[in-house]
Amino acid sequence: MVELRVLASDDDWPVWQQARPAAPSEAPHAFKARLADWPHGGEGRWRAGAVEAWARRAGARALRQAVVPGNEAAVALYRRHGFVASGELGELGEVLGDGVSREGVMVKRWG
Repeated sequence: MVELRVLASDDDWPVWQQARPAAPSEAPHAFKARLADWPHGGEGRWRAGAVEAWARRAGARALRQAVVPGNEAAVALYRRHGFVASGELGELGEVLGDGVSREGVMVKRWG
């Protein structure tokens, strides 16, 4: 028997963590991917997808994410999810702990 469950909250992360690598191993044709194609399927990817799903259901037309300068891993993650640099400064343009830098804002728009 097949059980279908929608995973959409932070509480579902452990289920996703177990199911996602198993899925393409057992049925790559169903997921259009092989396990080797999913090297970065970690928590950041899960949370980004869950937040976007929630925002769309809530009627939002965009997501905005502040990113610390030099955090290329975060920038790459957000780019993979369709975010682009907006040229805006994060949270009121406040200076970070180094006394100089400010977060940049990335935006993903839809609809």
